[in-house]
Amino acid sequence: MDYISDYINLPNSNTQIYKEECTECFDTIDSEKGIDVCLTCFNGGCYTHNHSARHAIEYSHPFVLNIRRIKKEKEEKEEKEEKEEKITKVAIGIEGGFQEEKDEEKYEYFYAIRQWNKDGENYSYQEIEETSEKLKKTIESIKNFNSATKQEEIKEWEAQKFTCKHCEGLVQLEVNQDLIRNSKHCMECNLDHNLWLCLTCGHIACGRRNYDGSGGNEHAVLHYRQSGHPLVVKIGTITPDGDADVHCYACDAEVIDKNLPLHLIHLGIDVSDQKKTEKSIAEMELEQNLALDFENTLIKDGKKLTPISGPGLTGLRNLGNSCYMASSLQVLFSFNPFITRYYSGKLSKRENKQILINPADDFGAQMRKIAHGLLSGEYSTQIVLEDQKPEKELTSISPRMFKSLIGKNHPEFSTMLQQDSLDFLLYLLDQTKKQENKYKNQEKADPSISFNFTHQSKLQCNKCKRAKYQKLSSIHLPLNIPEYVVDKEEEYQISRENAKNETQKKEEKWNEEEWKKQNKIPEVSLKELLDNFIAVDTVELRCPICGDSFYSKSSSLITFPEILIVSINKFRLRKWVPHKMDININLPVDEEIDLEFLRAKTPPENEQLFEEDELGNEMKLTEKIPVADENIVSQLELFGFPKNRAEKAALTTQNASTEIALNWLLEHQDDPDIDVPFSFKEKQKDDFVDDPIIIEQLTSMGFSKEQSIFALRQTQNNPDRAVDYLFNHQDDIEMLMIQESTKKQEKSQDDVVFDDDENLCEIENENDKEKKHAKFVLSSFIVHMGSTPQSGHYVAYIKKNDKWILFNDSKVVIDDDPYFGTGYIYFFKRI
Repeated sequence: MDYISDYINLPNSNTQIYKEECTECFDTIDSEKGIDVCLTCFNGGCYTHNHSARHAIEYSHPFVLNIRRIKKEKEEKEEKEEKEEKITKVAIGIEGGFQEEKDEEKYEYFYAIRQWNKDGENYSYQEIEETSEKLKKTIESIKNFNSATKQEEIKEWEAQKFTCKHCEGLVQLEVNQDLIRNSKHCMECNLDHNLWLCLTCGHIACGRRNYDGSGGNEHAVLHYRQSGHPLVVKIGTITPDGDADVHCYACDAEVIDKNLPLHLIHLGIDVSDQKKTEKSIAEMELEQNLALDFENTLIKDGKKLTPISGPGLTGLRNLGNSCYMASSLQVLFSFNPFITRYYSGKLSKRENKQILINPADDFGAQMRKIAHGLLSGEYSTQIVLEDQKPEKELTSISPRMFKSLIGKNHPEFSTMLQQDSLDFLLYLLDQTKKQENKYKNQEKADPSISFNFTHQSKLQCNKCKRAKYQKLSSIHLPLNIPEYVVDKEEEYQISRENAKNETQKKEEKWNEEEWKKQNKIPEVSLKELLDNFIAVDTVELRCPICGDSFYSKSSSLITFPEILIVSINKFRLRKWVPHKMDININLPVDEEIDLEFLRAKTPPENEQLFEEDELGNEMKLTEKIPVADENIVSQLELFGFPKNRAEKAALTTQNASTEIALNWLLEHQDDPDIDVPFSFKEKQKDDFVDDPIIIEQLTSMGFSKEQSIFALRQTQNNPDRAVDYLFNHQDDIEMLMIQESTKKQEKSQDDVVFDDDENLCEIENENDKEKKHAKFVLSSFIVHMGSTPQSGHYVAYIKKNDKWILFNDSKVVIDDDPYFGTGYIYFFKRI
């Protein structure tokens, strides 16, 4: 049987081996029949749905290794002391990372070599023995190599610390060492844990607040915003060997400070006297994200929720901060366009044949796999838990393969970090559109088109009444909170802080939940938010026709989608710290919502319009010549630098801080042009290089990436000025971006502008034939719990058969009293 060698290949370290799960469905090696690994291309296929057999026959890859495993019964193990290894990487299964229990200790494995055959329409296999040396090596390699899933998991988890420039060039100020040594609390509040020490000035402040209210009060971040001192060390993590958690706010990352013992000595702290009293960030992240059950409770407000299973009621396991993806997928696959395309509908034979050779890397194959997993009910059955527990647990599916594909080469979604569910939702819809466009010549089936609508912005001179219209094809409607509601929320927070401080002064325990029961959270209705969206605003811009300086700006919808996505922007900056506002949204739950009042009015027949380029020059924002910060200049002069160099340093670093300007001078004092005055003309907007770290900081406040880049370019890449700009123009940022743009429009989170007008014309032509009504009803919504979109937890509520179902990762339960007012993203279906 040496001919077998012609069909098999030896894998290498880069080979993707799919040996744990079928690439076309969610059958695994734990299933009754196990998984077949193709010995030619190492694709994983199941027996139940003939995915292995079809692959074997279609591509003449007849030989497979069947892998099946059974969980061993738990045995009591003798307690043994193990040497505690320091975790230096947030990683799994690699040196310096978290070491999991070996599979061989938990499972019993069974292997069989098979050859697939086909007789008419029937598939069959026969088991064969190991014969050639090549076959034996291939089998052994498959057994020993990490699976493709495990390889991706290791890559995504790994986040090794690095040494940043701020550690190497740290300038420390003179400090009161006794004050630092004797400080046991945050210098801004009374917290005595999660304390961070500024390595520049010795200021001690509490860390960031977690989504559940624990953690800190953000005072360390506030200190950085005010002082520009980037490096902090977590006090409770300092060890005698000089190791500790060091965070750089400028790099927004955990870093290694090789000179930490020396930096701490300057502040009066001898590392040899220190004892580790708190868990490191790596340890806390691993403890949280590698737990066996991420959301193991079925209790809400003290009441037990009823688990439910069946078709369309399958959970998605949390892969570690993957709830943003799970909530989006559950909602999308509750809509008929996605169900029809990827579950009920059939792909053409040509399309089908293209994907079978490597289903793990095909978008359509993975979307069908997700659809089958969520909708078939095959993976959603109730099982009684062990140890005679009365609760029931729902089986669920693991979307690891889908996440690896959709996140491939994406800077955020390829990581194991928490992301914004809205960002992912819009990205997935955009990817769906791009993938479906490959089959333009076939019958139209793109499900993302159901979310498309046309949004219109109007700019009109208040004096001469000339107008300019801008039409954009959009896929979601972003709504801002009106200012008067924001003011109420700020008063609410001030009242809360005052009550909390008074309680702590009395040395009593603060009860957040009890206070909230007695103090109503500010509310705003959906109608108020929509009225705010179409409200007419005044913007300052000189008219080239009459010379007047004021325009009216308004927004409306020309067309309406079959499914309307509405997002609520609850994020604001408070004391230079991103803050999620506590505001409830009042909206009709079971009643129809008539949005006809959002429809654009027909322009008056005699209305005069600006010519295409008539507003061009006027709509470009004028740049103000920056002035060096006098305080920074005077402090640099005290260090002995000439005034012209001090001014140049301040301007070059966008007046960020004295420390940053000083570091720049020290790095560039030997430059031949150091005495050449700073030239603003050389700093044109288009010359600026976007800083991904600053952009990420701005997007964490709730702004889109495009808005953040736009604001930075209007403020010469100064982060603080960009923040001011964004919050001062959040109601008209869209119009300002339109004014700045030329014919080529960029895609943004708020408006997706297609490369051509095909979709826009298609929508408008469809509405020309029949003016569709604008009556909608709430069908689902996503709730975010946390302080920023990139932290916390996401869950989805979906109405099915007149019941509201809560999808919380792997848990699927009936919730008779959903948190309707806490929604972040709402989905309305046209009636």
